[in-house]
Amino acid sequence: MAISILVYRQGIVRFRRMFPPFHHRIQPFSSPVTQTDAEETIEYPPIKPRWPPGSWGSMREKHAWEAWEKKVELDTNSLTVMERLKFFSDKLHNSWKFPMIQHYPDALHYQQDVTKTALLNGMPDYYDILEEEAMSRLPTIRTKVEEVLLLENDLLDRSNIRFEVPPHGAFKSHSIRSQLIDCLVRSLSADYPHLRTCQYGECVKVKAFWDRHGYPLLPSIFKSDDGDDKQSSYRGKMYTRFHTDFTCSHQLRSEMPLKPFVDHFSPLCTETPYPLFKYWPKDLSQFKEWVKTTCVPGYLHGDPCQFGLLAMDCPMKLYRRQLKYEKDIVNDLQTGMGLVTMFAWTVAQAHYLGFNMHTELTFPLSSQMIITDGQKFSFFAYQLNTLEMWKDDDANPLRNLCWHQENLKLFEDIQDGQLTGFNDDVLKQIIKFFINQPFKPDYPLRPYLPPASNEETMYINFSRSDL
Repeated sequence: MAISILVYRQGIVRFRRMFPPFHHRIQPFSSPVTQTDAEETIEYPPIKPRWPPGSWGSMREKHAWEAWEKKVELDTNSLTVMERLKFFSDKLHNSWKFPMIQHYPDALHYQQDVTKTALLNGMPDYYDILEEEAMSRLPTIRTKVEEVLLLENDLLDRSNIRFEVPPHGAFKSHSIRSQLIDCLVRSLSADYPHLRTCQYGECVKVKAFWDRHGYPLLPSIFKSDDGDDKQSSYRGKMYTRFHTDFTCSHQLRSEMPLKPFVDHFSPLCTETPYPLFKYWPKDLSQFKEWVKTTCVPGYLHGDPCQFGLLAMDCPMKLYRRQLKYEKDIVNDLQTGMGLVTMFAWTVAQAHYLGFNMHTELTFPLSSQMIITDGQKFSFFAYQLNTLEMWKDDDANPLRNLCWHQENLKLFEDIQDGQLTGFNDDVLKQIIKFFINQPFKPDYPLRPYLPPASNEETMYINFSRSDL
């Protein structure tokens, strides 16, 4: 670039350049193209799709990819069951505490929504095939059950046992339940091999955790531009984590699973309505805890009897609610108690098989439960169909199912050493629960897992030697 300066000479202002102008032009040039360069093609990396494979419903793309990456990590690393459990429990999580027994009325809808469970009245049609077998064994079993109930009630009354916590009724019902289980197992085990090899536990610990869609993490309230009406906006993931832990009074476990009550993808599992109760958990007396989310189904990993056959629990856990609320409310709380117990127990079993919220169940898990004080019996049959509850219904239409029958009396009273008003239908349903035999399915009971290490098989050898 030439710089001009002013020169004042004889009254005339002139401009003079200090550098000469650049006269030559830049000549265009091109590099010779060889045949090899022309044949080479540029390879670009593949374009990442907007959504990962699968169905994601209303989930955001970012969260969908996070879930997909966790699933790929679990599948490609060939983690063992223990490694899969540690994958979720290594870190502390801010999780909602979900108690087995709620402290307020109308909690049953909330429990159904959080567990994605449809509640059905009565027992499944599956038990109709056991009607003839149960009827044939009813007369013999009735005589033995009557004898057990009379002896146990007489013994407890003469012992004059008095406890403040738990109440006297809780101790009495626990003793009667233990004697009933012992009587039925001894009476039926000769014809049903699964009762000879099953394992029995008392006061066992149950823990479970899961993620549920529809409960935002960070709700905020703001005023709309049109008026003063308040609106809600949500930041964060559209699902949150829940966890529960409690003690189950009695458990029977088998080496093989029970048959599903209905087909995994039947309309009953995909179309049965359940209540949507999307209230903020804090408004329902729930609170959060920083915990390591773990699963415990009541036995050690590697136990040969890892499938739930039957659970029994005590309605006296609702003792304080019985004093506070009316009968209908207490019945709903007891129904929710059975529902949450069966849900948590089957979820924990699924985790001990290698399934989790990112490795979906390939078959349904079924189990049975009785809540009784020795006189009144409530029956529950549960089928866990899905663990991907963090997806909405459009992405995952499967829902879990729970059948129930409430508060049926086995007998009316004990007078002059005899049971009055004995109900054969109640005893027949109890027999059906015990003779419901597990089966050996033709499908794998686990996702693909590497062989167990010596540390993991230690529990198997220990358990078998104790039988």
